[in-house]
Amino acid sequence: MALSLPIEVRCSGFDTQQVYTGDISEGGAFLKCDPDAFPPIGSELEVQAMKPEGDGEPAPVVHARVVRSTAEGIGIEFVV
Repeated sequence: MALSLPIEVRCSGFDTQQVYTGDISEGGAFLKCDPDAFPPIGSELEVQAMKPEGDGEPAPVVHARVVRSTAEGIGIEFVV
C-alpha cells in the first residue's frame, strides 16, 4: 500500500536516520532515502514509526533486514 510515514531507522555503525516510507505491507516496506547512507543488502536494522510528540506511547521497535536497494531508497523485510 502506498503510504508515506515518518520512520526512524537504526543500525550499528551507521547514524540514526529519519526517512519516509514509499509503501508498506505486512511483510516489509520501501524506505525513501539515500541508499549509500544505509548498510548493504542482508544487513539488520531496527525501525520505528515516529509519532507526534505527546501522542501517547511510542510505536514499537521492529527488526528488519535490507533486501533491496535502488537509487530511490531501500526495501526492507520485517523479521519476526
